[in-house]
Amino acid sequence: MADCATILRDRDRDAKNGEDTTDLDRQLQACNLSRGTWNVDANGAQGALIINTLDTNGNVTGTLLGDTFSGSWDHANRLLTFDRPLQGVPLKQHYTGGYIPYVVPGTGVFLYTLAGLFTEDTVQGSFGWFAQTRNDPDSVKQPPRKDKEFKEKEKDAMGKGEGKEIETMDAGGGNGGGAGIPIAPNDQSFAQGRAFIRPEERPEVGRQVLQQPDQMQEENG
Repeated sequence: MADCATILRDRDRDAKNGEDTTDLDRQLQACNLSRGTWNVDANGAQGALIINTLDTNGNVTGTLLGDTFSGSWDHANRLLTFDRPLQGVPLKQHYTGGYIPYVVPGTGVFLYTLAGLFTEDTVQGSFGWFAQTRNDPDSVKQPPRKDKEFKEKEKDAMGKGEGKEIETMDAGGGNGGGAGIPIAPNDQSFAQGRAFIRPEERPEVGRQVLQQPDQMQEENG
């Protein structure tokens, strides 16, 4: 078990020093859930889902609408499950959500999206929820360039002439061979933990998820 933030830090340090990062890159493939803040709509209750920690065994900690939770992330199936203890009452909500690739129509903007259902102790039925973020997961983050001092030493060791640039990978976004999908730029101002979507403005994926429990009840009725 290893913390994803720690693996990413070590990978970037080793990449900057020109060291082999193969093993660390392999470990990062289990870190394909975005850490940080997501905008969430849980049956109409809107605010922030924050993924604080994630490790390679899929252990997750975070907060949902201000309530602290711990749960699990199945990186192979991209499935998040967690229980949310409700403040002030001895009850919990039980969440399950899967990863859905989503591009905002007409804009080409890619949003990482989780969508699924939750139940609540003593309450009959299930309810829809979804969350979205632009934060890249650690599994697709690119390593930094080698630092200048290391590149000069490597150039001397290889006997290269002056001005010969050593080929390196660019830092920044991109799919990095991880998710195999377009990645939108990071935007720290995107999710601020506030009400962000009026019902009529919900994306199609959100409307479908939030309407699903009602449709299931109509069919069962």
